[in-house]
Amino acid sequence: LALGDLQKFSRGVAGFLGGVEQRGVDLWLTPTMSAPPARIGEITSTAAEPLRALANGAPTVAYPLVVANITGGPAMSVPLGSTPDGLPLGVHFLARFGDEATLLRLAAQIEQARPWAHALPPVNAASA
Repeated sequence: LALGDLQKFSRGVAGFLGGVEQRGVDLWLTPTMSAPPARIGEITSTAAEPLRALANGAPTVAYPLVVANITGGPAMSVPLGSTPDGLPLGVHFLARFGDEATLLRLAAQIEQARPWAHALPPVNAASA
């Protein structure tokens, strides 16, 4: 039953996005996360609190990425802003099944309009 529900959901998303022969939407745009990134250690479980990571982390990533995982559709997350503290905020794009080319073209256009390759948050691997 669960697999049937997942397949039905995937067909619904495919219908929303449309195929080559039918006019749908080009991409599904959502936030990457529902809140800014958690501070280091906030979503780490401990022996005393084994479910801490789930409780503190799951609400922030509960929706957009799951749709891509369920449907198998191509998706990307692109940093398009930042918090007042300089942490990156991303947007998530889901494309039609097999349409990675649209994502790659969009990523190139966004990178040209709002370059992010050299933007590093205050805490990053290069600053360690």
